[in-house]
This record gives sequence, C-alpha cells and structure tokens, in this order.
Amino acid sequence: MGFFKPAWQSKDYEKALKAVLNEADEIKLAFIAKAKGETFIGVRKAAVKRLSDQNILTDIATNGESDIKYEAKKRLNDLILLQIKTADQNTLINFVKKVDNSSILKEIIKRLTDQKTLSDLAKSEKHAGVRLLAAEKLIDNVVAQEIIFKIAMMINIDVNLREEAVWKITAPQFLIKVEKNANHEYVREAAKKKRQGSESGGFKCKNCGHMNNKSHACYCDNCGTVNHSYISFNQTVDENTDWGFGKDTLSGEKCVRCGDRKNTKTKTIR
Repeated sequence: MGFFKPAWQSKDYEKALKAVLNEADEIKLAFIAKAKGETFIGVRKAAVKRLSDQNILTDIATNGESDIKYEAKKRLNDLILLQIKTADQNTLINFVKKVDNSSILKEIIKRLTDQKTLSDLAKSEKHAGVRLLAAEKLIDNVVAQEIIFKIAMMINIDVNLREEAVWKITAPQFLIKVEKNANHEYVREAAKKKRQGSESGGFKCKNCGHMNNKSHACYCDNCGTVNHSYISFNQTVDENTDWGFGKDTLSGEKCVRCGDRKNTKTKTIR
C-alpha cells in the first residue's frame, strides 16, 4: 500500500492545479512553490501567485530556480505596488531593500522622505534613472548636484537620460564641465542651452508682466502661469538601449529653461 499523495502532486495537471487554487495556507503554498521532482512547474507557479507573505516571497525570489524566482519577484512587486500609496516611511525603506525593479523603486522614491535612504539610492543604485530621481529629493543640494553631474557625464547609459540630468543641473561650474567634456554632442549642446538660459537673468511673465529671477523653472511666482521658451531640436540617438542596437531620430521643441518637450516625434531606424 503506497503513501497517500496530496492532490497538488497528482499526475493529472488540472486536478493538481485545482488543489493549489483552493489552498489558502501560506506555509503549504510555500512548500508547494519550492517542491521539485515530479510537481508540475505550472502548479508551483500558481502557488507562488497565491502567496501574500512577503518574507516567503523574498526567500523564493532569492533562492528559487529561475522560473520560480521570476514568478516570486513579480508577485512581490505587485504586492508592494498595492501598498506603496498608504505605506509609512519605515515600510517604504523596507521595500527599497526588497525591490530591484526600477519602475517600482521610482514609485517608492516619490513618497520617500528619509534622507539617508534617498542618499544611498542616489549614490549606489544600479539604475541611473532611479539615482537621478533620488538625487532630486535630497535636501543637501551640493551632494545632489554632484550626483546629477556624474549621471550627465556617464557614457554607458541612454543619452536622453543624460540630457534629462543636464536640465536638472543648477550649478554653473558643472554645466561648464559638461559643455566642455561630455563625450556626446547632444549632452554638450544641452549643457550649453541650459547655461545660456541660466545666464539670461530669468523671464518676464507673458500673463502678468512679473519679472521672475529663475534659470531652470518656467512658472511665474506671481500668478502661476507657465512661461516656456521653446526651441526646435532634431537629434539622432545611436545607442545600445534596452531593446537592442539601433538609431532613433528625435525631433520637436524643447524649453531652454526647464527642458520640457512638445510635438516630439520619434523615427526608429534599425
């Protein structure tokens, strides 16, 4: 007489899957998710999708095989996204330690105020876009500007992100360095435009006539009207991007003060 096997170990896939979908115990679901041998991979993935204990999911995402690890990371990210909006600062800090998805990290940073965590992210996070967003939220502007300058000067990231960093530089000495030393002409040109805008002495509001002493923002201090100053741009990005090698021709209009773009068109050449 053989040992009794639970339904989730059945050789009938539909029966095994149904057993998992009816299971609510986290410990049992974790056991099924980690089970190897003859257990269907689809059944194990289904068990992961039903887990809600983030410690268990973190363990599986760290130590599981590739397919199960991916499923655990995805489930963990989905749960964290649901909780970010109402999470307190301590919870957000703990989320930072668990997440390696750049999009989710950016959502966390939007609500994060803890300066140490923001500083750590700005200095050492592997995603340059995350570093840039974290740097913008630092109270210490000297440190923030140094980090943003370094991102603008990086050679192994997308040129559009480097340009975005340039438009966030307010320190004249860094703009001069980027204009002179950046290895990409579009980054150098962005620094030149930003510096010229910074030296223009602000702007007169088109709505109320108030003189605004701003070099990198376009809203009027008096009435709140946005006063963009657009110039045309046309550039070709020849980069190794997330989607492969190729060229993207970008055109449109860009504000010389804040970098806002409009009427942007992209033509991809492969």
